[in-house]
Amino acid sequence: MSGGRQARPEPDEALVDLIVEALRFYRGAAPRSLVIAFVAAALSRRGEQPGPGIERAVDEAFDRGMGVEPGDPRPFRRPFGKASDRWALGEMLD
Repeated sequence: MSGGRQARPEPDEALVDLIVEALRFYRGAAPRSLVIAFVAAALSRRGEQPGPGIERAVDEAFDRGMGVEPGDPRPFRRPFGKASDRWALGEMLD
């Protein structure tokens, strides 16, 4: 892009950023449902319509960003295992 304007982040990157923002808002960890509600509200405040696929999109963005062990550079963790709906930031756990 020219004129000093930055390119908009890719949709997945934007969702990852919103998930990080949500988890920081909730002090590093929160149930999946709260994170999805936070992301949907943030998108609405920006004038974007989250749409019916928002849950799936957030789940997929979270899964792609989920680290599996301490020190993994990906930002997200499930501190209580795969079956848990509790999401967390890796930086809070590692």
